[in-house]
This record gives sequence, structure tokens and C-alpha cells, in this order.
Amino acid sequence: MPYFLFSATDPHGKPITENVEAGNLSQARYKLELRGHSEIEFLSGELAADVTNMFEDSVAEKLAENPELQAAFLYDTTTIGYLKVMLKLTAIIWVPFTIWVLWSGSTWSYVAFGLFWAAFVYLSLPSILYNKITESVFMARITAARFWIGAARLFNVISIVKLPTSELDHKSACIDAMSGNLPAAMTRLAKYRNDPKVSRRLHLSHLYTVNEYGRDFDEALKYQAMTLKEGNEFPEELVDHAMMLARRKGEVTKARELISTALEKEASVLTAALVPLAQGIVEVEGGNFELAEFYLTNAERKLEPFRNVGLVGPISELKAFLAIVQRSKGKTDEADRLAAEARPFLVAHREAELLARATG
Repeated sequence: MPYFLFSATDPHGKPITENVEAGNLSQARYKLELRGHSEIEFLSGELAADVTNMFEDSVAEKLAENPELQAAFLYDTTTIGYLKVMLKLTAIIWVPFTIWVLWSGSTWSYVAFGLFWAAFVYLSLPSILYNKITESVFMARITAARFWIGAARLFNVISIVKLPTSELDHKSACIDAMSGNLPAAMTRLAKYRNDPKVSRRLHLSHLYTVNEYGRDFDEALKYQAMTLKEGNEFPEELVDHAMMLARRKGEVTKARELISTALEKEASVLTAALVPLAQGIVEVEGGNFELAEFYLTNAERKLEPFRNVGLVGPISELKAFLAIVQRSKGKTDEADRLAAEARPFLVAHREAELLARATG
């Protein structure tokens, strides 16, 4: 692995200039943070920009093309955020179009303007519907999720641009599992076992999430492990598996090994934020609260900018585990605040055991 030259302040407040060995710049900075270094500066101009972004090279190239829009897509996946980004992307069309309509003032121009915005809304609906479905499922809003899934199925009947039926069935299966009907959920997914349009890896990952929602963690871990054996082991999947092993089985040693493997792989800024969360959870389950606090506060700082609906769960779990740590140190007020913020998600997803630990 390459070496990176850096200057920093060590945990004792002493300035140092050394080399660190790492697979890439993101890993280099992360390793130094784990050692307790602060004020880290890499002694190369072209490296500093990459460290600031903390994206893998392929993502950094896309960000260079249009950093504001790419960052918006990555961080904010709410419906409003999506529409803002799409309006910016299409500004080169609708801004001159709007000026022309106002200048022309003809009936035909107003009709064309209305048709343009109707087409914009029509093409945006699949993404909006999927965001609504995903948000409802993540927050265990069962009635809302069923409504949005039904709306998406109706939209598919009349639309040329369709949402994948396999994804709608997967989200429906998640709702079945949350409602306590795991057999129905598994039956719903069974038809995709040999479907050529659905990869085996995707099918296994769907089986994993459905069993997790159904709280059959042995089956969930089995399918998660099978997913990892299908081709590449993506770092976010390794991190997720590590958290599952630590939380549901108490296998902290195996979880640490998986996190170490994940750190050796190229990771996005989001995955880099989830790694310390996984490490913090593992250390809480291992009873090492001091180290757990370091990891969890690091994860809290890195996850703060994200408004991705898929992160509601991880952020709530982070607060719950941080509450456990704070309570162990006698900081009950801070623990109560964190537990209260985590409560809505934990209650919705029947995480009674974790909530009880967080509230003491």
C-alpha cells in the first residue's frame, strides 16, 4: 500500500510530521483520526483536495463536473431535495423557455409551457413515488407505505416510465414482515428466485431485509452472508453485516474482522461515515465504552450533513448506543435526550430491547 506524508497534532498535543500507510486518502485520514490525531494536513496540494472530499476517485471525477448537484443527490434524498436538484439540472431548458413565453405572450406559448411542466412532473413522478415508499417503509408507517405502493402500481398501469415491479413487491414484503406476517412476505418474494430480470445477489439482499423487518435475525444473517458471497464484497455490506453480528449475535470478534476488511476497500463518504458507527456498536457490545464513545461521536459528526431517508435508522441507532455510553458514565441528562430522539424509530421498528438499554 502507498504511504502518505502528513503533519498533525498527536493525542498528547505534540505536533508531528510522519508517513501513514493506507490504501487511499480516505483510509489514511480515517486511520489518523482513530489514533487520536487532530489538525491533520497532508503535505501535497493535490492530495489535500481529495482528502477534503473523501470520495473515491470515480465519485470525485463526477463531483468535479458538477459538485453542487452531485453533492445534493448524495446527501439529500427527500422529495423536496430531489425536485430542487432536477430543477437545477433542467434550468438550461426552462429558464430560456420561461423568458420566451413571457416575451411572446401568445396562447400557443402558454400551452407549450404547460405541456413542458406536465412532462417534467410526469417524468419526476417515479422517483417521487419511490422516495415516498422508501421513507414510509424506513419509518414503519405501514398505512402510508401501502398507500404509496398502491399509487405506484396504479401509475405503472398508465405510465411508460415504470417503477420495477420487483422493487414494489420487495417493499410490500417488508410491510408484510413488519405487520407480523413473515410467511406472506417470503411467499411474495419467492417468484423472483429464478427470475432472469432479478439478480441472485439482489434477491438474496431482499430476503435479508425482509427477514430483518420480520425480526427473524438468524435467517436475516444467513441471507446477508449469502449475499456477501455473491461476487464483490461491497464495504457498506461488510459494515452492515458487522453491525448485525455484533447486535444480534454478540460476535464482536468476527464483526471487527469484517470492519477491517471494509477499511481495505475503496469507500464513498457515506460508507466512511458508517464505519465508525459500526465500530462504536461493536465496542458497546464488547463492553468497551470509552472506545465506543470515540467511534460514535466521530460517526455522529460525519453523518450530520446527510438528509438521506435511508439513514434514519442508522442515525437513530447511533443515538441509542451513544445514550447507553453516556448513561454508563453517569451523564443521565444527555443519555435521556439521545434516547428520546431515537425513540420514534426504535418504537416503530419494535426495538424494545435497545430502547430499554438506552433509557436505562
